[in-house]
Amino acid sequence: MKLTKINRPIIDFFGDEIPYLNESGVKSPLSYKKAMILALLNSPKQGGDSDEEKYKKFELAKKIAGAEEELELESPEQSLIRSCAATAWNVLVFGLVRDFVEGKDV
Repeated sequence: MKLTKINRPIIDFFGDEIPYLNESGVKSPLSYKKAMILALLNSPKQGGDSDEEKYKKFELAKKIAGAEEELELESPEQSLIRSCAATAWNVLVFGLVRDFVEGKDV
């Protein structure tokens, strides 16, 4: 599936950009690209990831990071992002990222 405009900010139900506070304390809008990458890098499954699972997440995060505005995802990649987002994000961000990855209008 081809995703477009991956750098656009995630907008909540009230029309506001969802903010992201990085480790340095700098606040910026959370984009779909950033949300997918952070989910992959910060979501160990219960019991821990094997080295192979960690590397798959790393490789997919690297692929997303290298994308400009469009991103082509295979079905297993979509599933991995959905799974990681469910662990890493709250209900709102998870739902919006899941809809985005599935190609729904967000």
